[in-house]
Amino acid sequence: MLLNDGDGYFSVKTEYETGGRSWTVYSADFDGDGFLDFAVPESDSDSLCVFMNNTDGTFTTAVKYATGDSPQGLYAIDFDGDSTNIIFSTIDF
Repeated sequence: MLLNDGDGYFSVKTEYETGGRSWTVYSADFDGDGFLDFAVPESDSDSLCVFMNNTDGTFTTAVKYATGDSPQGLYAIDFDGDSTNIIFSTIDF
């Protein structure tokens, strides 16, 4: 991850470990605190890694959630109107 310094430049990279191959990332406010978090499908371990925003430009270590075989893509939206996002992941058949 490269944080924007506000002057058109980016900071030195910070790496967040998922544990395997990751093809995409999705950002949304997953915990309702007003800060964007991010999630990454991790195909090697058939899981979804969720990183919560610490509100200081850093993120927590990954919390992994089991998915089906080889998750590829994901999307999050508040489908049920309770002001929390539901995460959907596509899998490889």
